[in-house]
Amino acid sequence: MGKDTLAKTLKIMNFTYGKVDRKSILIDRYEIVVWRMEFLRKIRMFRNERKKIYYTDETWVNEGHTVKKVWQDGNVKNTRQATIEGWTIGLKMPSGKSRRLIITHIGSGTGFLANGELIFQSKKTEDYHEEMNGEVYEKWFDRVVQDLEPGSDVVMDNASYHSRKCERLYNHGGKQEFKNGYVAGIPYEETYLKTELLKIAKIHAHKFNL
Repeated sequence: MGKDTLAKTLKIMNFTYGKVDRKSILIDRYEIVVWRMEFLRKIRMFRNERKKIYYTDETWVNEGHTVKKVWQDGNVKNTRQATIEGWTIGLKMPSGKSRRLIITHIGSGTGFLANGELIFQSKKTEDYHEEMNGEVYEKWFDRVVQDLEPGSDVVMDNASYHSRKCERLYNHGGKQEFKNGYVAGIPYEETYLKTELLKIAKIHAHKFNL
């Protein structure tokens, strides 16, 4: 299809051919579409089976957090007028760096799980994912899972600490490193070449999500 033909086709479809700009149409990546459809099918299946579904996520909040813009009364023209008439002059932005709390919770259609929250103060203020890691999350999850309704399902996003790998089947170093990367229970001969070990690794890879 030539450039002119493509341009005419796109024009008929209400598209324009040219440079990318802020008016470009947002299109989901193929894998995102597939993940969404799989998620919706599973949720429908769980609901049809009358299973209890719990949802969990993490967030953070800064101490003294305020928004930069608020609704204002248009009748108030200045600070003096607001003071005389007993009005406030809006929220005050906190000075300096405030403390940050990291929050994790879990709940269902009936509300939050009792005592299911995890709240702790962050030691850093840039990215809370540095402190909400696999070890912290697993320790919290091991505690709350004891209180979940038997046979229920838990929905979580794809954060890295939600699916941490404790053991790797193999690595890409030398032969000895390759062998040391194996977990117990996978038989192989000490005389195997690295290519033979790789073949075995591929056979068992599904067990380790590699």
